[in-house]
Amino acid sequence: GVGALIIKNAADEETIAAVDAQLDAAGAWEISRNKKGRMQMDMLLKAPATRKLLTNEYVLGVTRHVLGPSCKRIALKELSVFEVQPGQEKQKFHREDMFWPWHHEPHPWSTNILWAIDDFTPENGGTNVVPYSHRSTAYMRENGREMVDGK
Repeated sequence: GVGALIIKNAADEETIAAVDAQLDAAGAWEISRNKKGRMQMDMLLKAPATRKLLTNEYVLGVTRHVLGPSCKRIALKELSVFEVQPGQEKQKFHREDMFWPWHHEPHPWSTNILWAIDDFTPENGGTNVVPYSHRSTAYMRENGREMVDGK
């Protein structure tokens, strides 16, 4: 596969609104706006509606499929909330598999799930997905698919 899947409307509007409201009430957006870090695992206590996102059966089903038959369980490795501000410096392109410092292909060891509370648009700095970037750096070079910021 190309390494990315976008699932539109995986959570209903009511759940997204509840998550947004609870994160706001817990101060998550303010922490992010003031660049004081990110709310992390504590959001499970401060914004319990986020649990619905973590236990979404459709998304978990896709995750089980991607990880394959060798996956015995799914564990949460990181949880954080942040808000991108207008004019904020862009992140450099990067792969999200740095938790595994050894060559683990061809079997994926993890998946990353990003829930967008607001729509991603070029104006608000949505995430760019680079096809095949889940493959090794060598694969990317050999197949002319190097990640270059801004392209």
